[in-house]
Amino acid sequence: MMEKDNIGFSQGLKSHGNINRILEMARNNLGDNLISAHFKDEGVNISPQFVKAIRTEIHEFSRKAVSKKSTKTAIKGINADRDNKDSTSNHVTA
Repeated sequence: MMEKDNIGFSQGLKSHGNINRILEMARNNLGDNLISAHFKDEGVNISPQFVKAIRTEIHEFSRKAVSKKSTKTAIKGINADRDNKDSTSNHVTA
């Protein structure tokens, strides 16, 4: 099954709620491993590394929305760089 490019409304609500649960548990001194284990017990398979990223970076991540235009520009630039390297390289790329 192929992953969707976007998160739907229902998934967005669930993600928002789960982020709040992670932050709530962290505020109450549960560690990343315990938070991850609790989510796994509830059927949400997330890693301690993911918990740490949410706990430490969510406020910066939610500070500003990155525009679709800048994202398209970045994708276009990266793909152009790849195409240029592929055409000048003797290496096979996947």
